[in-house]
Amino acid sequence: MYDRQISEAIKVSLATPNYSEQYFELIDQNRHFWKTWLPWVHEYQNASDCAVYIQQELSKFAQGQSVFEFVFYRNQLAGGLGIFKIDPQDGVGEIGFFLGQEFVGKGIMTLAVRDLVRLGFEYFSLQKIEIRPALDNVKSQRIAKRLEFVEEGTLRRREKVYDRYHDLVVYGLLKEEWPRNIL
Repeated sequence: MYDRQISEAIKVSLATPNYSEQYFELIDQNRHFWKTWLPWVHEYQNASDCAVYIQQELSKFAQGQSVFEFVFYRNQLAGGLGIFKIDPQDGVGEIGFFLGQEFVGKGIMTLAVRDLVRLGFEYFSLQKIEIRPALDNVKSQRIAKRLEFVEEGTLRRREKVYDRYHDLVVYGLLKEEWPRNIL
């Protein structure tokens, strides 16, 4: 299942502690860019903090509760994504993702999310996958729309990121709606 080459330039890998230094560098370089949307950016002050988080995610992965991947563009760590909330009883998973500023606009995350959706439906046997970007986060909403997720509604003031509350737009995709040939 890991590593997976999803295009000539894009590879995804299970997040493991050996990437901790690269992950910290990516966070540190993108703190200002990400702080509007990601409430966790301030929590990582060094590579050891990143290694602890990655290890926690690996434990959840081993229990079938989540999967956290890194996405590489031309062998450079570009971002991360995962199914961070897997509800095995209802068969629902929620995808989250982030991409370094220098990699935005290249189609990287759309391809990586498409691959993760396939993984969610085939490996985790999910019947539904959700993406919940902030209402103002148009770029993340575009990814959901490109992958033919259906806009299901808005959760008002659902997420606090530092000193600001964000409305979240809920996009859902059912397994039987999944367009395997998209992109």
